[in-house]
Amino acid sequence: MDEWQWAEKQVEETIKRREQKEHADQKMAAEETLKRALAPGLWSELKSLMKSRVESFGAALGEQNVLVWSTPKPNRVVIKVKDGTSQIEAFFELERFRLVLQMTYTTAEYGVQIENGEAVFAERGEVHTAEAIAERFVEDIIKYC
Repeated sequence: MDEWQWAEKQVEETIKRREQKEHADQKMAAEETLKRALAPGLWSELKSLMKSRVESFGAALGEQNVLVWSTPKPNRVVIKVKDGTSQIEAFFELERFRLVLQMTYTTAEYGVQIENGEAVFAERGEVHTAEAIAERFVEDIIKYC
């Protein structure tokens, strides 16, 4: 291969790499836009499921206010045991697409990713439903009732 052929080959490879990078950048930007649009609804769904689990537990136990539910900020949920001995908190950081559950003895973090055009929570690459996360969260505080 002479010098000119070598240079042409390098140019072809460079153009191909640039096109692949541009395609990857466009895909990432589209995914970011989709996350920004869908993540608030995912957070709302999770909050609703958490509240529902708290209310269902209290009703089944026959003590409606055994757990105290509050949302001091739109991106924060706090659940306390009625006697005030324990509490857990959930935070949703839209700008980082991150959900943090601060439970009694552990913290769990979930990211938001797009799967088949839907926003989902994922922890270390494993997808978790909002229902499963709500149950895990509320089950943590129930131990202290």
